Amino acid sequence: MKFGLYLNQYFHAPGRSVHADLAEQAAALEAHGWDFLALGEGHLRGDGFHEGLTTLAWLAGKTERLGLCSAGFILPLYEPVMLAEQLANLDLISNGRLIFGVVLGYREAEFEMFGIDRAARSARLEAGLDAISRLWAGKTLDGTNPVFPRPGATLSALPAQRPRPPIWIGAHVRAAIERAARLGDGWIASANADTPELVEKIGLYAAASRAGGTPGEVVLMRDGFVADSIAEARRVVERPLLGLYAEYAGWKRDSPDGGKYHRLRFEDVALKLVLGAPDECVAQLRAYRDLGVGTVIMRMQYPGLAHADVLRAIRRFGREVIPALRDA
Repeated sequence: MKFGLYLNQYFHAPGRSVHADLAEQAAALEAHGWDFLALGEGHLRGDGFHEGLTTLAWLAGKTERLGLCSAGFILPLYEPVMLAEQLANLDLISNGRLIFGVVLGYREAEFEMFGIDRAARSARLEAGLDAISRLWAGKTLDGTNPVFPRPGATLSALPAQRPRPPIWIGAHVRAAIERAARLGDGWIASANADTPELVEKIGLYAAASRAGGTPGEVVLMRDGFVADSIAEARRVVERPLLGLYAEYAGWKRDSPDGGKYHRLRFEDVALKLVLGAPDECVAQLRAYRDLGVGTVIMRMQYPGLAHADVLRAIRRFGREVIPALRDA
């Protein structure tokens, strides 16, 4: 299995950037055997949220081997030719460490902010991926893309990775999972999916990937924490984790999994967490591996959780959990 950590981009307080924390956490990930770091995308956060693309580029200069994953860019908000050029350059300057993760997006306010019709988001995601993939392959766009024709567009600098950086697509519903299998190399499964749901959706994704001849990498997001015991891990994360989920309940009114975030207690999410002592985390992750999960994106910091606690968890997870899951 491979492991990445979803870094916290939320400011601790208005105007109080966390960029120094991000750099220290990235260095700890690299020093303790993790495979990659991951950043999300969010807008309209009153007290501050670090933008993903420039932060990934900055972290590329703070690390040497660690993968750099967007998990994920809200692709319908972007002009794909410019984004393809910027990400190709990021892959070059990082010596081929980019993992390009995208999502459809769901918040009406974010689409309004960028002047994008939310109803067109599926078409924009598919057309954007088509344009980016062609450009990364060194092709010149011929103007036939119905959403982004851009005739004559080409890149003067291609990504370091061949044939291109891996593309991972986040998806919840059947049609979106089948699209992820058709257009990408990996599918990012929600942190809020329970085991029966994962069994069903992994089977769906695997079948669609086989039919389409795509790699079919199952990437699972999971919240959690490693400590001396489940009780100690719960003591550290319960309040900030439930606080974040309460915010999601407001944001995700238009998301397929929005109902899962309303009025949650810790007991409601406990079975979906990777939580506890190292041996308990290993057992939980082995169960996901047995379902077909090849990569896990952990999230261990939530707004309000101390940076020092996260650093301890990063180091311990790298020393005592990851080695037990490094199968040949």
